[in-house]
Amino acid sequence: DLGPKKKFDETEVIVLSDLHFGKKVVIEGEVVFDKTIAAERFKAIAEGMRHLNESYIRPNHSIDELVILLMGDCVDGELIYEGQVHDQDMPLLDQLIFSTELIKRELINPVSQTFGTVRIVAVPGNHGEIRNERREHMMHPRTNFDTILAVMLQLACQDLKNVKFEVATTTLHTTMIRNWKFLLAHNLPSASSTAFRKKYGGLFERFRFDVSVHGHWHTPELSYFNTKPIIQNGSL
Repeated sequence: DLGPKKKFDETEVIVLSDLHFGKKVVIEGEVVFDKTIAAERFKAIAEGMRHLNESYIRPNHSIDELVILLMGDCVDGELIYEGQVHDQDMPLLDQLIFSTELIKRELINPVSQTFGTVRIVAVPGNHGEIRNERREHMMHPRTNFDTILAVMLQLACQDLKNVKFEVATTTLHTTMIRNWKFLLAHNLPSASSTAFRKKYGGLFERFRFDVSVHGHWHTPELSYFNTKPIIQNGSL
């Protein structure tokens, strides 16, 4: 007997990764990605989510909690690869300010008014690293600009009493959502990789996760390891 059904018995989860705010892509003289296009796409994601909630999800489901997973590479960073400065329209400081303002205004503020609880879980990505001239990450493991962005968002949301933050400073992080253990990381092998089964075998022995979520590869993919869902997020 599972007992009576609770009024709110489901949690909604939105996964965001590889937003690369600050990146600029020009193909054959045409700008196909920059901060303006990025902002428009992010707004469309937030608006599409609200439309789905109002029109389809809320009328049929009892949801009062939203979990936002920030899975790394939200900023494009600097000096990640040679010549990166020529592929950008914002320096790192402006990337952080732009990202904080946009995410709070277009996503966190609206959902804080429609959900009883909003929980934001952030993990670092490789584009948040600080690298030396050989492109090696040489700083303290906790030093990552995705982490700094999450802390900036946390400070900016102090007036939103129903918004809570969980900011990871390690590349592998677990969090509980409705008694499900989620393994979160920016960069894990895709299902097509030869390292997939070996890597996830070791991770499952270590963490005993129920679901794993990662980004990095810029293409969405749903696969399974021993019946456990492996969710690979796309990019902006």
